Amino acid sequence: MAVRHARVGDGIVVAEILAEALSAKYRPALGRRAAQALEAWIEFELRTPDHGYRVLERSGEIVGAAHLGVAGTAAATGFPARMLAREVGWVTTLRALAVLSLLSHGPIARDAAYIGEVAVARRARRQGVGRALMHALEDEARSRGRRRLTLWVVEDNVAAVGLYAGLGFSVERRQRLWASRLLFGSSAALFMQRELFA
Repeated sequence: MAVRHARVGDGIVVAEILAEALSAKYRPALGRRAAQALEAWIEFELRTPDHGYRVLERSGEIVGAAHLGVAGTAAATGFPARMLAREVGWVTTLRALAVLSLLSHGPIARDAAYIGEVAVARRARRQGVGRALMHALEDEARSRGRRRLTLWVVEDNVAAVGLYAGLGFSVERRQRLWASRLLFGSSAALFMQRELFA
C-alpha cells in the first residue's frame, strides 16, 4: 500500500469512494448524482498546487482517499457554487450548500490541520487503509509545522470514532446538530483533536 498526493484525473475514483463511503453526508446534500458533483468539486481542487487530497493505492488501484485542510492555502479558498450548479443545477446546489453548512468546520486555525474526509472503498475496509491514510495526514500536518490535527465526526459513526480514538484523538466537544437526525441519521457531532508536538 502506498499513499500519494491525488493527481488531476483521480477525481472520478475519489468521488466514487467518497460518495459511497460517506453517503450519509453526501446523499442528503447532493442526491443521486453525488458522485458526479463530487468529481467536479475534487477535480477543481486538484488543479490547485497545494490541494489537500491524498489517495491510497494498493496494487495500482485507488482504494482510499482523504482530505487535509490547511489555512492559508489556495485550496482553502472554497469551491465556486456556479461550477457545482453546472453539474447538478442551482436547486441542488443551494440545497447542498445549506445541508453541508450544518457540518461546516468554520475557519481552520493557523496552528491546526483539519481532516475533512477519510473514506475507504467497501472492498478494502478493515485492512488498515484508513489507518494508513491517517498516518499520512499526520505526517503532512507535521511537515507543514501544524501543532494539532482536528476533525468532526458524527457521534453515531462508531467505527470512525474508534479509529480516531485509537490514534490518540480526544473529544474536545459535542455539538448537537440542527435537523441532523433527519438529514444525516445522527443527532450530534464530535469535535476531536490530537496534539502533534507534546
